[in-house]
Amino acid sequence: VPASQPDIWSDGEGFSINRFTSELHAAGIEDSDNDGVLDYGEADDRLPLEIDFIVSRDNEYKLSAANRIAGDMRNAGIKINLRTLSWEEYLETLEAGDFDMYLGEVKLTADFDISELISSDGELNFGKYKDEQTDMLLLELAAADREFDIARAELYAEVEEKAPIVPILFKTNMLIARRASIGAAEPTQNNVFYNIEEWTRNR
Repeated sequence: VPASQPDIWSDGEGFSINRFTSELHAAGIEDSDNDGVLDYGEADDRLPLEIDFIVSRDNEYKLSAANRIAGDMRNAGIKINLRTLSWEEYLETLEAGDFDMYLGEVKLTADFDISELISSDGELNFGKYKDEQTDMLLLELAAADREFDIARAELYAEVEEKAPIVPILFKTNMLIARRASIGAAEPTQNNVFYNIEEWTRNR
């Protein structure tokens, strides 16, 4: 899924192993010694393309997704070290920056603000990504009014090109019930069952 808010994306490029492999080859990353692993660097000093990938093993769905991602990357010729950590170990490793790639989940605010993930001083910027252009676009988006959609599109284009994060799934929560069957419901962005003890049932 491209790094953009779902409701403004119409012609997303999606995911393609073939395109991924082609982009690597175009960057000079290839299996020059035919050992099954891609390598990079100068002709006399090539290094294997190896990635340290972490995931919390406490969530079976994320663990399954991480295994699928790791498998696809191995098939493309990348040497993947998939570390399945306890939740506590996972958080400690994120904070220490001891990884190349991680699979995680973030609950965004209603305005879809991703600044904590990609700004230079973002609290969730575990990869320590720093880019002046990205920081500038974040500031412009925060200050935008009538040109909000333009500023947002420019930021998302920048994120998609430089890929400090790679969104693979968007999820929303909703409350579904028969029309007028529930009264006084107050679902919130963070909890669809907020204040449920005060809800009423219409008869």
